[in-house]
Amino acid sequence: MKIAFLDRDGAIIKDYPDNMWKDIKSPEFLNGSIETLQHIKNRGFEIIIITNQYLIGKGIITLEDYQKFNDLFLRTLNKNGINVWDVFYCPHSRIQNCDCIKPKLGLINQAIHKYPDINLSCSFYV
Repeated sequence: MKIAFLDRDGAIIKDYPDNMWKDIKSPEFLNGSIETLQHIKNRGFEIIIITNQYLIGKGIITLEDYQKFNDLFLRTLNKNGINVWDVFYCPHSRIQNCDCIKPKLGLINQAIHKYPDINLSCSFYV
């Protein structure tokens, strides 16, 4: 299985300074990002989102805030014909030094463990 491992904030949707995220309720898609995702899907890749969400660990947003926002993100993509295979996120604050915060490979390793058919030699990460 070919996978496009994609970051969310700043790659697909607008990113904000940390303290602003508590007030952000819906994603603002970057210009061309939906068309790019459609192109990736048309090339035979499944999409897996891997995203740092250290704001949960810092207490700036709650897990519920993240889930509501991410559900809206995924619904918007679905309405545009883009089915995201899965989302893996790191909720830990940066000072926790966990194995899943990017640029460490923990989130990709979680995906490989869950989906052993992933062919890394045919996949890419943005």
